[in-house]
Amino acid sequence: MVTATDSLAIGINRIVRNFLCTHMGQDPKGVKTQMTEGLAVVFVRDVLPPAVKDMVEQKKITVESYQQLHRLLLKKSEHVLRTRVAGFLQRSIKGIRYIFGTLPEEMIIIIYLEPGVSAKKGVMNDGQNAGDRVQTV
Repeated sequence: MVTATDSLAIGINRIVRNFLCTHMGQDPKGVKTQMTEGLAVVFVRDVLPPAVKDMVEQKKITVESYQQLHRLLLKKSEHVLRTRVAGFLQRSIKGIRYIFGTLPEEMIIIIYLEPGVSAKKGVMNDGQNAGDRVQTV
């Protein structure tokens, strides 16, 4: 049995992994999402494509220049990620921020969510109790 919050995190993991594969040409090895009331924080590992990793190691490109280019590409395609996450959660997205780790292959994606869960009652937009357990197939 998986909690409703766990199911949402798993769904966001899939959306982010798919987005990075189809729109950024990356195949991340690790994607993990932590959900809070107003945030989805997605930790992504191994986002550096092998060819770029080789270029960084051979000092043909700096990590900073790759991250700058990556950030620009993410911003250009952000509407796709925003639409997919908003549709899945059935909540509006206030914003998305990309933070690169100290290693070039690490990235954090912070998705700022519009209010949709009552902090006092833990009730989601669809009327389900946020503490209810759901079974995933």
